[in-house]
Amino acid sequence: MDNYSASPGTTNSRITFTAIARYLALLGAILASFVISPLTADAVEFPPDPPIPVIQVDSNCGDGGIFTTVKLTNVGSGTATFHFVVTINGIVFVNDLQVASGADPAGPIYKFLEGQVVSVQITSTDGAGATASLSFDPVHCQPFHLKVSNKVVGGSGNPTFDFQVVCTPSNGVSPDYVMAKLSLHDGENATMDLPMSDSCAAREVDPGAGWTVTRSVNGQGFSPPDLSTLQPSMDLTVDFLNTSVTPPPDDSSTTIPTTTIPTTTIPTTTIPTTTIPTTTIPTTTVSTLPTVNTVPAAGIIPVGASAATDPGPLATQLPATGSSNAAIALIALVLLGAGSALIGLARRHAAT
Repeated sequence: MDNYSASPGTTNSRITFTAIARYLALLGAILASFVISPLTADAVEFPPDPPIPVIQVDSNCGDGGIFTTVKLTNVGSGTATFHFVVTINGIVFVNDLQVASGADPAGPIYKFLEGQVVSVQITSTDGAGATASLSFDPVHCQPFHLKVSNKVVGGSGNPTFDFQVVCTPSNGVSPDYVMAKLSLHDGENATMDLPMSDSCAAREVDPGAGWTVTRSVNGQGFSPPDLSTLQPSMDLTVDFLNTSVTPPPDDSSTTIPTTTIPTTTIPTTTIPTTTIPTTTIPTTTVSTLPTVNTVPAAGIIPVGASAATDPGPLATQLPATGSSNAAIALIALVLLGAGSALIGLARRHAAT
């Protein structure tokens, strides 16, 4: 039994004091929870960097067809997925490949046979987009041949005509180049291999005004003969025909005929002799006039597919209320401590 004795009203004061202390402690705990909860509930994690896919394709002719090597790389984060659609002679093949970040280049190696009609489409399905495509219609790794022939009509002797095979690189950057130079007489020809991908044209060097030139490619004529380009899609035969243009007769040359003035001789006159006195008149001979020189002939007158990385949405920044939260936390701690202290005092007071 409690031996504590007090005047009336003391017990009620002790109970009221204890209740206030408990309420202050509870209020401090509640305020503390409000300060701590925003720090954890509003925290935002930054998303990882996306994958960055890279596609490389290389094709080279080999034994019996063409070899195509595909290299896939992911220079970003996570995993990059690549979607393949390969069509061979109308048959479609579909598959997907995945490449992790930092992994060595990976991918298939295809061998497409001579004569096959092929198309390849590669597309990345995540991260920054990347695509690649190639086609062969058909696959052809054996070189095509070009035959250049020359026929001459008219003219004199056995003249030589000059030809060039000029090619344009398929990359669209490098300048044209002369693949072959030819000199052909009438009836001669030359055969050569055409490059695999460049476009070429067989042209004749201008033979001059005395000739007309026509050309045919696999039997089809072209005019003018130096403007059409040959695509390396089949064996080609280019025939040139050089026809002499006969010049008109030259009537501008005139020869002045030679004129000879005849020689004139004055006859000799003899005066008869008389007896008183006898007078002899000397014989007078007129000298021969000189021959007029021949006028020379006049000369002939001449006749006239890494895409940039999207860093993603920015993380939500924390509320700029650090100082307010600190103040609330401080008040809560003070109230909590005060409540706890009052509770302790109340208990000690009750014990006494």
